[in-house]
Amino acid sequence: ENKDLIKKIDALKISWSDEKNLIRKTFLIISESNKYKDYMSSSGNSYHADKEIVIKLLKKEISENEVLKNYYEDRSIYWVDDYYAVTMLIIKTIKLFQEDWDEFVPLPSIYKTSDKDGNEDRKFIIELFRKTIIHSREYEQLIDKKTKNWELDRIAVMDIILIKMALAELLEFPNIPVKVTMNEYIELSKLFSTPKSKIFVNGILDKLIVDLNKKNLINKTGRGLMT
Repeated sequence: ENKDLIKKIDALKISWSDEKNLIRKTFLIISESNKYKDYMSSSGNSYHADKEIVIKLLKKEISENEVLKNYYEDRSIYWVDDYYAVTMLIIKTIKLFQEDWDEFVPLPSIYKTSDKDGNEDRKFIIELFRKTIIHSREYEQLIDKKTKNWELDRIAVMDIILIKMALAELLEFPNIPVKVTMNEYIELSKLFSTPKSKIFVNGILDKLIVDLNKKNLINKTGRGLMT
């Protein structure tokens, strides 16, 4: 067992000893999935296959597990949103695992570190938040022009927030490709907004990008970043 993980569990005083029923229900959900059955019936074994099945189960059977979601939401209302974010971070961490790692290798940071002076991901999050707030009114006006048949106050608040964040990325972060921003916020709308939000966010962003490009307001540095 990973020593760093054990240390963190001990520090947070995490224990599942009183949640045997929850663990049993979760295991039954996993064991009944086709992914798990296919994996268990497979003749070949490899580290890659083991890692892939864990990631697949996290994406579906864990992230959509109502039993687990209810358990965490009962503990804290903030888990309503955090559940999906934490699931994505777990997947990100597992993807970094290497077969030759032993139990003494520290767990990867949830943020990328670019140098000794700071944390690249953390800086990006803070800067994105700041830019979105600073230009909030300006972005609302851009969105309003593309939603003529909608009243702005009747559009899902989360959709507006996501589109504003996407605009901040498009206009203020020259190293992030347009396509990456587009795909990222469509995915976020699936996780955090209404069932139809992905269509709405996709449509509005597409129109905004066309207009912003015509006005030469999207300036990306690097080959292929404009698409």
